[in-house]
Amino acid sequence: MMRRASRAALSVILALVACQDSTSPMVVRGTRILFERDDGRGISIYEIAPDGTGLNNLTRSQGSRDLHPSWSPDGRRIAFVSDRTPAGLYVMNADGSGMQALTKADPVEAYPAWSPDGSRIAVVSSRGGEYDIWVVASDGSNPVQITSFGAEAPAWTPDGKGIAYTDLSVGAIGLVILNGKQRYQITFPPTGGVDEAPAWAPDGSALAFVRATDSTTRHLYVLAAGDTVPKAITDFPVGSDWTPAWAPTGHQLVFAHDVNDDYDLYTIAEDGGGIQPLTGGPGLDFRPSW
Repeated sequence: MMRRASRAALSVILALVACQDSTSPMVVRGTRILFERDDGRGISIYEIAPDGTGLNNLTRSQGSRDLHPSWSPDGRRIAFVSDRTPAGLYVMNADGSGMQALTKADPVEAYPAWSPDGSRIAVVSSRGGEYDIWVVASDGSNPVQITSFGAEAPAWTPDGKGIAYTDLSVGAIGLVILNGKQRYQITFPPTGGVDEAPAWAPDGSALAFVRATDSTTRHLYVLAAGDTVPKAITDFPVGSDWTPAWAPTGHQLVFAHDVNDDYDLYTIAEDGGGIQPLTGGPGLDFRPSW
């Protein structure tokens, strides 16, 4: 049963998350941003430094689609999904070597996200017949279904005890506590609006997400722990914002912005200041992981 969090309960939930701290080691996390780029010949996983230098194609897809990259907590591995053979969930080393398929075709996989301790991966999968969130071990074994009502874009809480997600059944951000599977609705878009693509700050102090208030415009919002009303931190006059990801140190995010289906990446401070373009040109850049 989905529980609609009251204002008081929402403050408690977010404050409890804020008290947690991931102790997973980091090696290269923060020095490179992963993203997918569609260059018209295929979709590949790229990396780039936060200052826009060092652009590098890690998967060099030709005709296939490598999508939704996600850093492991220690920065040593990258999870992603691909329609190469066999299609499904993959992992590779941080330099693009050692590519390994974790699923053997049949289910459609999307949006992989590592647990804070690196032992599990949450992924959207059709293996249950509908698109819902599953959790697998980091080697792809022991799949466990987490949602059963239509969900995508999983985002682990920093303590690893819960997963926020886009709840397709209500058009808002939901949260499931894994021990007991209690469910909460934690954002409340205005009438006709939709909230999607949640991302926790590394210390749990805030939740970033995208809010659509009409059919053509999406802006990036941040909900601070203890607050009940999110703050819009982007205000582009045209186009839409997508798929935010936090820097491992917090305080900054990277996101995709599109105008007329031309997608580029931008970085921004958590308070909405210091916005900077990160990528440009003819490629379509999307789904970053910092």
